[in-house]
Amino acid sequence: MLNFTKNIILEPTWQKIYSVGRVLILLGFLSSTLYFLKNTFFPLEKFVLNLKNQKVAENLLGYEDVSLSEKIFSAYSKDNFSLANFRITTAKNQPDLTSKTISLRKTYSAFAYPLSEKKAIFPDRTLLKNSDQFFLVSNGKLRKFSSRKIFESLGYLENNFQEATNEEIGSMEKGEEIIETQNYPDNSLFLINDTYYEFFNNTLRPFASEKTFLSHCEKNQAIIKDEEILGKYPVDQDNPIGFANGTLLSFDIGVFLVEDGKVIPFNNPETFLALGYNWDDIIPANEEEIGLYQRDKVFSISRPHPSGTVFFDQDNGQYYLISGKNKQEIQGENIKRIYLKRKPILANGKSLDFNFSCALEKKLWPFNSYGCQLPVVDLAKIAGKDYQFKINPSSNLDISQVNIIFSREINWLNMRDILSDIKQRLFDAYGYETIN
Repeated sequence: MLNFTKNIILEPTWQKIYSVGRVLILLGFLSSTLYFLKNTFFPLEKFVLNLKNQKVAENLLGYEDVSLSEKIFSAYSKDNFSLANFRITTAKNQPDLTSKTISLRKTYSAFAYPLSEKKAIFPDRTLLKNSDQFFLVSNGKLRKFSSRKIFESLGYLENNFQEATNEEIGSMEKGEEIIETQNYPDNSLFLINDTYYEFFNNTLRPFASEKTFLSHCEKNQAIIKDEEILGKYPVDQDNPIGFANGTLLSFDIGVFLVEDGKVIPFNNPETFLALGYNWDDIIPANEEEIGLYQRDKVFSISRPHPSGTVFFDQDNGQYYLISGKNKQEIQGENIKRIYLKRKPILANGKSLDFNFSCALEKKLWPFNSYGCQLPVVDLAKIAGKDYQFKINPSSNLDISQVNIIFSREINWLNMRDILSDIKQRLFDAYGYETIN
């Protein structure tokens, strides 16, 4: 140990105090350094929900009061952990929760939506053919052209139509046959002087650009028309059609998601990746295209995937379409081809099961609190950002607060993952590709 006071003679008592002091200072420095390194490379991630004081917390838990006998708390993180400590504090005079089970799963909340009885169908505007029959999907129904002569008189060519199987055709609700040649059915598409239009309610509505058209349709779905048709029908120039729901856009330095007439800016690259999105699916938008939308609140990691999102279940090989608060199975190769314009979000069917659990134990402090610890290393193999904890009390439970703390074991494997994550964040910040 360095000694800068060799020429100073102290009395034996003070010499002993001085030596002990130097050792204590050194130990304090080493302890502080180790504490700093531990919290840098193996940080705790804490989440809290205070149901008695709804103040905004940095890491607020999601809470779903499913029923009197089922409560779900969601912690949102892109990271993987070793342990999860769960603690619940109840109000006074509540039932004893000792030995009650806390169950855990890791998933995407939208992927956990109920499975609808309805299957995903061909979207409006789609032109289909099956054997010698030809159809247009209009207002959610399958409308058959009564004859080849009818669709040819309207200006359609056979190559405007895509193939559909008997099963795909049979899965759709049938609408009225198309028998007129003097007027076009709703959801017909035209290409007039390099601008795409949709015909609806006897009005022509333009697409804002070719890019917005291609987010919905294929080029060959539009009938080429001359500008005379613009004099036959009114044109709604005030409400151009924008991008399809779920489209990813970039403008200036921001990345946005389109949902129901709004664009939602992502708050950071980590959220974008945590939601399973792919940088290659982003479409550059110009000022006119982005100006079609109102800007919504930022897309944070706690927000579920919107309608129009397609999930791919890696466990059963099935695709699902998010529609509102439900998911619909996508059956049929031709239907899948339409919805897979963008890469699907990879998910795991087994993530829907609450396969991890622990039994609550009474804690000395605070009063009326219970807790348990769950090993969660195996959840690293499952896609998702939502750690969902479920409790099934026997009766309505008055909860005061819930705390969840995630931690990582100190080992080389976790250290390597942390260093890789730091490197990835630097790459994300400067626009480089994702590291494999």
